[in-house]
Amino acid sequence: MNNINSLEGFCSGCGACVTACPLGAVAVALDAEGFYTAKVDNALCTSCGLCKTVCLRAGVKNANRLDSGVMTAAQSTDAAVVRSCTSGGIACEMTRCALEKGMAVAGVVYDYTADRCRTVVVHTPAEAYAFRGSKYLQSDSSFAFAQLVHEAAEDDDRRFLAFGTPCQIYGLASLLEKEKMRDRFILVDLFCHGVPSYLVWDRYLDNLKDRTGPLNRVAFRDKTIGWHNFVMDIAGEKGDYKEASEGDLYYHAFFDNVLFSKACFDCEVRKTVSKADIRLGDYWGKRYQDREDGVSAVLTLTPAGCAFFAETPGIRRLEETPVEEMLQAQSVHTYKTVALREKAIVELRDTGNLSATIHHYRRNFSVGKRAKLALKEFTAHLPDAVRSKLRVIYKRL
Repeated sequence: MNNINSLEGFCSGCGACVTACPLGAVAVALDAEGFYTAKVDNALCTSCGLCKTVCLRAGVKNANRLDSGVMTAAQSTDAAVVRSCTSGGIACEMTRCALEKGMAVAGVVYDYTADRCRTVVVHTPAEAYAFRGSKYLQSDSSFAFAQLVHEAAEDDDRRFLAFGTPCQIYGLASLLEKEKMRDRFILVDLFCHGVPSYLVWDRYLDNLKDRTGPLNRVAFRDKTIGWHNFVMDIAGEKGDYKEASEGDLYYHAFFDNVLFSKACFDCEVRKTVSKADIRLGDYWGKRYQDREDGVSAVLTLTPAGCAFFAETPGIRRLEETPVEEMLQAQSVHTYKTVALREKAIVELRDTGNLSATIHHYRRNFSVGKRAKLALKEFTAHLPDAVRSKLRVIYKRL
C-alpha cells in the first residue's frame, strides 16, 4: 500500500498524517512500548499517498539548519512569569502576545483524568495558563492539528501560534504547506531531549500512588532551589511528593536516554534542522551558569519568526550570542544507548519494575559514567544548598 506503513524508519507520532488523510484511515494511539504511533487501516486506505507527504520519515524537506539562525538570550520582564515558568518565560510572553492579537494558540497540557499529555488549541489567557512549565512526556497532537486546520479553513483571516517538539512541528508545517496555510502560522519548536515511554511514567506513578493518590498538580521542573536544579513537584489527593533529579526515578530514566522512542535516538530535526520559525529552550552552558532565575534561548530561524519575536512585548533581550555556543550545550547529538533500549523496554513492560530496569541497563554503562551517576545520586541526601554547589562541580567533570 502507498501509505506511511511502507516507509522506513520510526514513527514519531506527530499526528500530521491523521489530518492529511481524507478518508480517516490513519489514527494515532499508544503502542505496546508506550509511545504514540500512527497506524493505517489498510481496509480504508486507497493508496493516495497523502499521509506520506507530511511524514518526517519520507525525508526532510524545506527545513532550515539550526546553525543558520540568530540566537538571543532573553527573559520575560515580569518576575512572576519567570518564577512560574521553566526557563525565562518567553513562551508565556509569546502566547500572551498572540492571544492579544486574536490568534489561536496550540500548546501542551497535562490531562489529570488520564495522566497523559495532549496538545490543545486555546483562545483565552485562562485556557493558556495550563501551558506553563515543561512537560517531559510525549503529547498526542493529532486532534489539535485537525482543529488548527479546521479553524484556519473556516476563517481566512485567522492567524495562529503553535508550540511543539521538533518532530511535531515538522509534521504540522508539512501539513500546513500541503493545505497552503503555512504563512498564517507562527510555529515554535523546542530544544528537545527526547520522549520517554509512558511505561516509564505509569510505573513511576505506581510507585507514588500510595503517597499521592490521584494527581492534581504536576510540575516537572519546579525552580524552588534554582533554575539549574531539576525538581519534580507533584501534588495529589492524598499527599505531595517533591524530589530533585538526583533522587528521582523518573529523572534517572529521562537523563539516561535509554527508554526513549526509537525515533529520538538519531532524530534529524532534534539535532540539525527545523521547520519552525523559532526554537526555544533553556540557555544552558557556561554563560549563565551562575544564574538561578532562568534564561531562555531564542533561536529565530525565519523572517516571520524574527518579526514575531521583535514585536512581542514583555521580553528583555539580554544579548545575541553565537549559535554554536548554545548548540553545544543542547541535546543535538546522536544517543549511543539504542542497543540497550529494546531489552530494557521489554523488561519494563513485562515486570513493571522501573527501578530494577534502570539498574539492569546501567550495568552496561562505562565505569566512568556509572561513577558520575553514583556521585550525582549520592548528593540527593544532602541539603539543597550543598547539592546546588556540587551540581556546578559535576557539570565540569
